[in-house]
Parts: sequence; structure tokens; C-alpha cells
Amino acid sequence: MTLALLLRIAIPSVLVALMSLAARRWGPTIGGLIMGLSWMTGPVLFFLALDKGTDFAVAACTGVELAVWGMSAFILTYGVASRWAPWPFCIAAALSAYFATAHLTQTLSIPLWAAASGGAVSLIACFLLLPKPKSAAVPGRLPWWDIPA
Repeated sequence: MTLALLLRIAIPSVLVALMSLAARRWGPTIGGLIMGLSWMTGPVLFFLALDKGTDFAVAACTGVELAVWGMSAFILTYGVASRWAPWPFCIAAALSAYFATAHLTQTLSIPLWAAASGGAVSLIACFLLLPKPKSAAVPGRLPWWDIPA
């Protein structure tokens, strides 16, 4: 077993454990912000760049950024539809928005900088346009198998 393979196996597992502990320590808001960073995607793209070269890595990074556009379309569509529609409709509408965005981005030739800028703008748009919750969220009880506090 090579060192690179061991790192590929160990790094994501350790990062997930550290993120879970950070969420326990600093709460769900900070935990969500930390987990929202590309902790898993970064190492995967790093090893892909080592294996396949920089051209492949740039194409993969562009694809990751374009996927953020689709995820934003999903999130925003589900959030808006959830105000008036039952969840099966919300999922169908959100999936339709995701696949429409994915189809649109595949038909265009978008450079990495534009994909990254568009991803950032789409996340900001989600933050600004998502409906605000009607009531405060109540934290649930953690499952028995979760990392103890």
C-alpha cells in the first residue's frame, strides 16, 4: 500500500471527525460554516491533479464550481416551494432546477474564474433570497452512535 493511498483514505476520515468535533465545540452555525468549506473536495482534487495532471484538475475544479450553481438552484427552488407545496413536489421541482442548471452549464464553455465567480454569486443569492424560517429551529437529540460531547 502506497503512502498516497493511505493519505487518500485517512485525510477525509480525519477531516470529518475534526469537523464533527468543531460543530460540537462551537455549535451548529460555526459547524455548518466549517463543513460548508471544501474539506472533502480539496484533497480529492489535489490527488487528481497529481495523478492526471493540471489540465484535468482545472476541468475538474470547473465542474465542481458549476455544480455549486446547480446546488444553489436546488436549494433556492426547494426553499421557495416549501412555503406552499408538499415535500414531494418540492423535491421534484428542486431536482428539475438542478438538472436544468446542469444541462445549461454543460452546453456552455465556461472558464474556471467565471465558474467560481458564478458559484459565489449563486450562494450569495441563495442566502439573500431564501425565505426566512417561520419559527426557530429546535435542536434534536443526537443519535447514540454520534461522537460524545
